[in-house]
Amino acid sequence: MMVKLAWRSVREHPVRFGMSVIVVVLGVAFVTGTFSLRSMMSSTFSDIVDSAYVAQSYVRGVENPDLQQSGDSFGVDPDAGRVQVPVALADELADVPGVDTVIPDVGGSIVLVKADGTAMQTNQAPTLAFGLVPEDPTLSVATGTLPQNDHEIALEKSTLDRSGLSVGSTTTIVLSGTPMEVTVVGELRFAAATSGASLVGLNMDTAMAAFAPDGNVGSLGIFGQDGYTEQQIAANVADALTAPNVEVVTGDELREETTAQIETMLGFVSTFLLIFALVALVVGGFIIANTFAMVVRQRLREIAVLRAVGAAPRQVFASVVGQAAIVGLIGSLLGIGGGLGLVYLLRAGMAAMGMEMSGAIPLEAGTVIIGIVTGVVVCVVSAAIPARQASRVPPVDAMRETVSIKEKQLRLRGILGGVLVVGGVAAVIAAMRVDSDGGPLLGLGAAGLLVGMLVWAPAVTRPVIRTLAWPLARWGRPVGPVAVGNVIRNPRRTASTSGALMIGMALVGAAAVLAASAQATLSSVIDKSLDADFVVQSVDYTNGMPVQAAQEIAETEGVAAADGMWSTPAQIDDSMSFIGAVPPSLFEGGVKAEITAGDIAGFGDDTVLVQHSLAESKGWQVGDTVDLKLVGTDGAATTAALQIAATVKLDALGVPLMTTQQWYEENVPQVAQRMDVLFVQVADGADPEQVRDAMAEVVKPYVVISIMDQDEFNTEMSNQVNQLLLVLYALLALSIVIAVLGIVNTLALSIMERTKEIGLLRAVGMSKLQLSSVVVTESILIAVFGAVGGLAVGVGVAAALPTVFEADGFDQLAVPWLQLGTMVGIAAVVGLVAALWPAIRASRLPVLDALAYE
Repeated sequence: MMVKLAWRSVREHPVRFGMSVIVVVLGVAFVTGTFSLRSMMSSTFSDIVDSAYVAQSYVRGVENPDLQQSGDSFGVDPDAGRVQVPVALADELADVPGVDTVIPDVGGSIVLVKADGTAMQTNQAPTLAFGLVPEDPTLSVATGTLPQNDHEIALEKSTLDRSGLSVGSTTTIVLSGTPMEVTVVGELRFAAATSGASLVGLNMDTAMAAFAPDGNVGSLGIFGQDGYTEQQIAANVADALTAPNVEVVTGDELREETTAQIETMLGFVSTFLLIFALVALVVGGFIIANTFAMVVRQRLREIAVLRAVGAAPRQVFASVVGQAAIVGLIGSLLGIGGGLGLVYLLRAGMAAMGMEMSGAIPLEAGTVIIGIVTGVVVCVVSAAIPARQASRVPPVDAMRETVSIKEKQLRLRGILGGVLVVGGVAAVIAAMRVDSDGGPLLGLGAAGLLVGMLVWAPAVTRPVIRTLAWPLARWGRPVGPVAVGNVIRNPRRTASTSGALMIGMALVGAAAVLAASAQATLSSVIDKSLDADFVVQSVDYTNGMPVQAAQEIAETEGVAAADGMWSTPAQIDDSMSFIGAVPPSLFEGGVKAEITAGDIAGFGDDTVLVQHSLAESKGWQVGDTVDLKLVGTDGAATTAALQIAATVKLDALGVPLMTTQQWYEENVPQVAQRMDVLFVQVADGADPEQVRDAMAEVVKPYVVISIMDQDEFNTEMSNQVNQLLLVLYALLALSIVIAVLGIVNTLALSIMERTKEIGLLRAVGMSKLQLSSVVVTESILIAVFGAVGGLAVGVGVAAALPTVFEADGFDQLAVPWLQLGTMVGIAAVVGLVAALWPAIRASRLPVLDALAYE
């Protein structure tokens, strides 16, 4: 009976539960969309792996235990951290029984100039070049031929389309830092989508000269003859191998290994997204709890009658929880569909931007179960307390004219919330004062503060709202006093409604302060460390700055000095990182280093400069020896012991340790060398703008080189921070939307609850406009209360970050007061918009019907 009663109540009162259903839909859509997105990406990358590694066997270098963390930064390169394979092995293996063709895997990054003269760039997806041979059985040439020399290329179909080029077109590529005029001679087809990557085919000799000048490659693909299995081919090749430090794997083994690495990477992505989905669901939980608390209030007489006719408390509890389960189930089913729709829209958007995803978007049973369980559990848990209150309604209340729930005193809750807030503040302060890592303490303090504010909010609602609304109560009669009275009448409801917004605004406020402080830190670092007139970089971060371009800039009239910083992966002591390399002349005017120990004059071959923070954490002193491990010319680890010449504070270079450029060029393989940035000083008496124009003309053939002065460089760094901030804002937007729906929901239900009161107000002379203004004012007060509380927590925690992480170079605090004030203003506008429908509904209630409402 109670199940039927629960279903009938939900069916007959869609307005009561509509917003809760929408909240569940949004939260579940985020969760199921994340899982569906992962499935789609997994399917896409699996297709790419299957089409990229189609050989029956592969010869590759053995794992290098000293360099397991080096190599591909995305974790999906099967050759990363392995010894390289001599390409000469291909000729030896060609005569092995069962072997038909041996093809070396030769490739790397390239710059392709489109028909409009700009570089090919597709939303951070790379432009990759690889060597082609006619014997490759996987090649499919749709039009034209394969490249035969240095001045010919072939393009994959989608790359050809996006570039505006066609077979027969001439264009420019920048290969190994050298611009080359080339002709497009062929169009290539691949079985799988490229996911936005642009693919350029080169003549094999050209590719070898660019990417494997020392004759070593990542792997050799072994294509077998008919009649031989993968295992037979692998066994025959293994028997024939004489080169040291190489091994044979079957194609299936390599594909499985690569797919597993991709799944690990996708796991991090989905976990990151699920964190924000969890935030949205927690925020939604506040709204659902508020909804059922108000519904129980409106059904008190009905519940009392049920109790009077024999319904047990547990049956009443089950009835309310059953309603919650029904709401959760309906919302979950709609949310699952919404999640799939979101992923379809996302795939279409990515395809429009050139990042086509070929993988299917499956509706897996696991995703459906997770979606339903998530929605139902969130609703049931959120409704548990209101259901418990409903079960305690005594049967005798059915005979009373008015029925109400006796509210508990807020004193205990206020004390508990105050203790949590004070404890959170204490933990944040302690995190700022400890000598060791204060991150965990700061996280604990942030959690304590936010939870404490949510617990404490009902106890402080009345004084805070009265303070915020004092001008309205004083000069906004009769609207102000009535609105304030309505808001503070039920502090628990107000706190619950504003608490949803409080969580979102706490995260938004913390992100805003974090971004502003990061920008201030970057600006401070640049101002203190950068002395060059211009900073020259390649926007193609994979290839870095072309060395030939740097040499031409150095020879430009008006340039006094042009010193670069180089980098390469290396193992420092016992952990992987990047080391830098600079000429000693850089410190004569390009950058300013704060010396904390030693002397830069001693910086030469076999010595290093170490960042002060690294030296302090390792306990290193000037004169100590640092052990480095680098990738040698054959892919094996080579070690070096270098003496510390000085410790410095030079965060602008972004590397923990620096060698001299000469030592770097002598010890790092050419293919692993990379210039990150060039610092240019203008000669005395030269016009900087004229020098800049001259440099721009010099680097024009390289297409991707950017010349910036100090202000522009500072702006570029700040823009990168802003991009990350926009991503955070976008992910937090759902929780804010849900919070806004909560305000709409609370106002709509409260108007139903106050129908008779509204009729009385209208009867004694309050106009429709004044009544609407009351509802709008209530909404604005609730929104501002939540925004101010959330921002107070977020800003308070974020303000401690520069102190806690000062040793890591994050040492500037910047509070964007204007931006925070704008957020409060936006919250007020959001409150106004959220109140429009409830306000219109309230103003349209017939006076006599409202007075007669029971």
